[in-house]
Amino acid sequence: MKRVGCPLCGNDKTGYEGTVQYVDLLNGIGDETYNQRICTCPKCNMAWAENTMNIEDLNNYYKFLSKYESLDTAMETDYSAQAMFMRQKKFIDDNIPAYSSVLEIGAATGENLSIYKEAVRRWPE
Repeated sequence: MKRVGCPLCGNDKTGYEGTVQYVDLLNGIGDETYNQRICTCPKCNMAWAENTMNIEDLNNYYKFLSKYESLDTAMETDYSAQAMFMRQKKFIDDNIPAYSSVLEIGAATGENLSIYKEAVRRWPE
């Protein structure tokens, strides 16, 4: 893999912080993964992903998701969306047994978050 210098200041002496693994939850749990290498610049403290997806892969990934961005009630009208959200919740429940809050980046309509809101309401005080 080609090393990339800092995109902000151009420093070529960058540090490696770790790898973020994304699991594809659209087609089932753990079917495919995508790893991004996270780097930092010791000069300006910028952090970035060194190996981002190419435009074709991004377009293919978001082609499925973007149809829900305009629906206010995806969970009520599309059972494939409901099944996808429930697979995601099961994955989180299995891997993070105790959570009291959820931060979802790119929540679109918020339908996925509504599942967690309902789960929190059912917890005993």
